Amino acid sequence: MASSITSSGSKTLRVLLLPHFATGHIHPFTELAVSLAASSSPNATVEAIIAVTPANVPIVQSLLERHSAATVKIVTYPFPTVEGLPKGVENLGKAATQADSMRINIAASTESLMRPVHETLVRAQSPDAIITDLLFTWSADIADELGVPCVTFHVTGAFSMLAMRHLMMEDAAIDGDDTVTAPPFPTPQIRVPRTELPDLSIFRYVFGKVHSMQAACFGLAVNTFSGLEQQYCDMYTGQGYVQRSYFVGPQLQSSESPTDDSKSQYIGWLDTKSDHSVVYVSFGSCA
Repeated sequence: MASSITSSGSKTLRVLLLPHFATGHIHPFTELAVSLAASSSPNATVEAIIAVTPANVPIVQSLLERHSAATVKIVTYPFPTVEGLPKGVENLGKAATQADSMRINIAASTESLMRPVHETLVRAQSPDAIITDLLFTWSADIADELGVPCVTFHVTGAFSMLAMRHLMMEDAAIDGDDTVTAPPFPTPQIRVPRTELPDLSIFRYVFGKVHSMQAACFGLAVNTFSGLEQQYCDMYTGQGYVQRSYFVGPQLQSSESPTDDSKSQYIGWLDTKSDHSVVYVSFGSCA
């Protein structure tokens, strides 16, 4: 481990963050890195290090520019060579076709491609802790070999995690009218026609490894907060899927300008509505 004591007696903790190759993942990971760096105290300094491939550096830099006081370090590692994928396309947002998106996702979840470069990176940085994206399922093994804790960071909420875990199960209940019932949520029953579900069979193997890693990790951090989905946070923790749960949201992209009053406008509008009368829908990966 690389923790050290400064001349003033303050301890420095190095935390390495590994986001997936998608802007919707890099944003919350960067915001989390900023939050960690800001949590430093006179007795302990947190050195947050975010690791991305070269083409994704500008995304992190643009976010950090909005946090002038943030001391987050950026390190890079090479994106793997993927047959059929144009050079320099290292982010799902830059993929020109669905096939290119699939190539990026497959590369990200292929241990033989990614583990060697991640292992080299982690050993070079010698962190005190690793915060990893869920697709990098080998991170827990690397952390264990180095004797440091590994935390998985899920960029969406507890509700979606529970739903996906259930739908990925091969024995998910099928009702008589060919619908799938979501797990027993503390809400009215949710039933989804099987015809409206994507073919999840190709992801079962990957998500099986994801779930195994989450169980082995020191803990799971989720981009949500109890005030938003308390019942689902409690349910996820209570199911025993992970050793520890940290609800660290919302990790959101900051406003374009400190004078941007859009937040107060939204809050003001919401304040005019009665309880339980507004439905929030997100069409991206960051709900």
